[in-house]
Amino acid sequence: MKRLLLSLLAALALPTAVNAAFTQKEEDPLTDKKSLMITEQSTNKVKNSIGVPKKGLFAIGCFDMKGENTYRIIFRTPTFNSSDNQDILVRFDKKEAENWSMYGQNGGTGFELPASKREEFLNNIVNHSKLALQWKDYPNLVKHYLIFDLSELKEEIYKAKEEGCSFNI
Repeated sequence: MKRLLLSLLAALALPTAVNAAFTQKEEDPLTDKKSLMITEQSTNKVKNSIGVPKKGLFAIGCFDMKGENTYRIIFRTPTFNSSDNQDILVRFDKKEAENWSMYGQNGGTGFELPASKREEFLNNIVNHSKLALQWKDYPNLVKHYLIFDLSELKEEIYKAKEEGCSFNI
């Protein structure tokens, strides 16, 4: 699982020409546990703490698909954020935006959706074509937003479900 997460971080450093959903699969040679990570880059860029425009990342990780079979949903932002819980403004397509409480990630580089909201969030993804997120950075509390095209992400989610991820969609 650590190698999969490290690979995800490495993927952030590589430039890509298009915003396409990408799935990376891994099998642990010592435990035979299968995992996969679906990632999607934002369509827009946000300036990081030194003023360089960078894309954000949305990731769905599915772990130990034959055993415990859990998944996580995280967002990586170019900005430094509080590692405390934060209300993130979420908007699917042209619907009214809603506040979703998310956990701050250690290191202040993103947010994680609580387990109690993951199923609802996945169902929103497969039923919509666009996702917009707004948060406040730390310590300036400036509002930033990321936009994601969900069309290819939906396809990858359905493929992951067929491969054994415990998505209830």
